[in-house]
Amino acid sequence: MALLPAWRRERAAGLRRLASQEESIWTGLLWRYAMEENGLDPDMPISILPAGKPTAADGEAFFSLSNSGSLALCAIGSKPVGVDVQQVKAVNLSIARRFHPGEREWLDVQPEEERERAFFRIWTRKEAWVKAVSDEEILSLSQTDVIHPLPDWGFMDYNVIVKNVSSQYLAALCSQGEALPAALTKIRPEALLTALGREKEENPS
Repeated sequence: MALLPAWRRERAAGLRRLASQEESIWTGLLWRYAMEENGLDPDMPISILPAGKPTAADGEAFFSLSNSGSLALCAIGSKPVGVDVQQVKAVNLSIARRFHPGEREWLDVQPEEERERAFFRIWTRKEAWVKAVSDEEILSLSQTDVIHPLPDWGFMDYNVIVKNVSSQYLAALCSQGEALPAALTKIRPEALLTALGREKEENPS
């Protein structure tokens, strides 16, 4: 826990389930690693937005975190970013009634055996977009179509992509006006701990 910033420790401590606390801790460690890999100080002052999203207090860096199942995801940029990772599993597709009509039409024509994965393609894109946009710009789920070219969306300076992490997971990334990566950088838990331990030895407090 010593490697976690105070805001992440507080978030983890506020979760009821032990498994959720552990996932939050690992996601925080991934964030610290990503900050260091990008030449940013993980101990910089952080502001927490009303929706709970952390951001650099000086506005010089933006980041987004997500975790699902055994995976965690982190994005860092010089402009607002948002990420979401979801484990593809059985879902009540009636939830799609909350989607934009264009998204519902797209979902309805997908092959039945692929419909759950298609649902999560929409869901992860929406989650990533909501995390990237500011509170003032957020519209309801039914007002945003994240599948089709979006003349009615209103936020054309945001780019959204979905990555197939594996047969079980999908990840979405959203950025305001910045190019999105062609591939995700992956690191295993043991390698993450090794890298952070090495950094602590090189920069003792």
